[in-house]
This record gives sequence, structure tokens and C-alpha cells, in this order.
Amino acid sequence: MSDQAPILEFDDSPTAIIEPSMWHTRIDGLPTGAVITWMTDAFERLISEHSSHACYRMTAESADLEMYQVDLPEGPIVAALSHVGAPVSAALFETLIAVGSTTTIAVGSSGGLVAEHPPGAVVVPDRAIRDEGVSYHYAPAARYADLDPGLQDALRAAFADEGLAPVTGDLWTTDAFFRETPAKVARRVDEGAIAVDM
Repeated sequence: MSDQAPILEFDDSPTAIIEPSMWHTRIDGLPTGAVITWMTDAFERLISEHSSHACYRMTAESADLEMYQVDLPEGPIVAALSHVGAPVSAALFETLIAVGSTTTIAVGSSGGLVAEHPPGAVVVPDRAIRDEGVSYHYAPAARYADLDPGLQDALRAAFADEGLAPVTGDLWTTDAFFRETPAKVARRVDEGAIAVDM
């Protein structure tokens, strides 16, 4: 038996005992692009300002999350409002894949860590400092998760088209917002973090 923390014991097997496909099956005709957000106001505005309809529901012990097909001028997408926290968000992401999503993007808010980026700043992270638990079940243990450079470029271009100039830097992701102690914040800022989220 190893003395290392169990969360560091990554298993790369693609097969789990409980699979999303046991409860969720592919839906023919469902858009393959999806957006997950945690911002209730933005989600409600999205589905009210565009033609939309409920297309699927993910239920779990404490989650009852409705997915909507939203018809945008660029084409239809599936949009879902998640509860805050990595476990339910990962379950929602897995459900989206099971019902037919091939491209999913997450759009959320974060806490600012540096004064030069005031509230309302748009952030396209360079990488994430992995201080949460879920990602360690999807990728080998490492301090950072790097973003795809092509996705970063596409996001910057999309924001520029809207007249926004996103800032870049590292993002600290943690499961425990009540444990963001002064020492931890200082350590993450020294490491290059400009924002924190879950």
C-alpha cells in the first residue's frame, strides 16, 4: 500500500463501474455544441432572448438540472445551468457527452486576486492551478492544467469581436472557497494566479 494521497493514484481506464450511458442515451437531432454556466442571470438572459426549449433533464440526489436547446443566429446549442462545485459540474458534463455533445465550453465567474484586474474583467486563463479534487480523476496528477492554445486564440478573437479585451494569467481552482486563507492567496498570487474559481 502506498503512503501517497489516494487522489494522486490516477487510473487511465476509460471504463468505470457507473457509466453515464446507464441513465442517459444519445438524443438524435440534439445540437452537438454545448455551454455550461453557473451564472443564473446570464443563463436566464440567454434562454429568454433567443428561441429556446427544454430538451433534457439530468437528475441526481441533490441536482435537478434542465438543459435547453437555444437557437442562436450562428446555430443551435445546448445550454445548461449547473450548481456550483466540481462534482455536479463534471456529472453534467458527462451527461452532455452521453446525450450527444461533442464540444462543450464552460463559462463562469471568478474571484479576482489582483488589483490591476477589477471586477468585470474578462479572463482567458493561461493555465489552471489544480487545487480541487475532480480533475485528478480525469488526468494524471500535476500542479497545472494547460489550456489549448487554439481555444485561447478563438476566445480572445471572439471577445475582441465584441469589443472586449480579455486579460490573461493563471487561474486557481479550488473546492473550498471558505478555505482561501491569506497565506494560500498570497502563495497563488506569487505563483501567477490572477483569479480563483471552483
